[in-house]
Amino acid sequence: MDHINNEIVRYLHYQIKQSNIAPEKFRILDFGCGIGLSVLSLRQAGFDAYGVDIDPGEVHIGQKLLTDHGYDGLNLVRCNNSDGTIPFENQWFHFVYSQEVIEHVSNLTLLSRELKRVLVPGCISFHVYRPQYNIIEPHIHMPFVHWIPKSIWRKYSIRFYLTLGIGKKPPEVPPPAKEVLVERYFRESMDETFYRPYRSIGQAFIDCGFYVAYPVTNHRRIRSSRFISTLLRFSLLEKFFTWLMMTFHNAYLLTLLPPRRKSSNMEFVMDGWSTKWIGQDEISHQVHHKTGSRQPAG
Repeated sequence: MDHINNEIVRYLHYQIKQSNIAPEKFRILDFGCGIGLSVLSLRQAGFDAYGVDIDPGEVHIGQKLLTDHGYDGLNLVRCNNSDGTIPFENQWFHFVYSQEVIEHVSNLTLLSRELKRVLVPGCISFHVYRPQYNIIEPHIHMPFVHWIPKSIWRKYSIRFYLTLGIGKKPPEVPPPAKEVLVERYFRESMDETFYRPYRSIGQAFIDCGFYVAYPVTNHRRIRSSRFISTLLRFSLLEKFFTWLMMTFHNAYLLTLLPPRRKSSNMEFVMDGWSTKWIGQDEISHQVHHKTGSRQPAG
């Protein structure tokens, strides 16, 4: 399936198998679908796929794209409601995914509440997003800029990199207009990206009643390496590797909306790989001594 991360596809097929629902009746939501290329790809593959995005311009293009291919674009790709909620029915989707979207979400509580509302109990969501400390900021292609706390110092660093010729240069902004580009990238960095510790993101879902897991060691390439797989059998190495990958390379969040009749089995198993779900019960004792929060360390 084009335009969809291969790891997302793996978890999609896992959930289909677990649900025992025919693909044409298996409802999927691409949260942050942009112009709907992945929705179109899923539809062409026979799935009951939908998309939602915050950008009305992108949604309009997506609706036309789906319509031009013979689908009901107006209903398949929609814009978020004005209050940020998702314009679909309760308990409608069997699988929700997002690709490089979570780092753009300012209100994780609203996101997790809405995903809880639209997911069928017992189903999962899977999210691929940029970690807190990528070396290169992936949206403006400058090193370490997003490591700097949100302040005027980010603006200075952006101007410095552009002076050196480093960074993304959209063709619509000619080279003499450097200050225009500085201001644009500074505003994007301040207002449109929110890099957080991966456990902080997971905590927002846990607080809304989800179970979460960070299945980075289940990546198909890691699983295919006998050497790395052997090393990761050691608990301390596995925990360090998870932290390293989720903090600096690429982040994966797997969530489960518990079924109405909760199971005593708190383990997720897929293709011979397993991990423990983390829920409210598992972290309720981890109280920060100053804030009183159950927030795990990032």
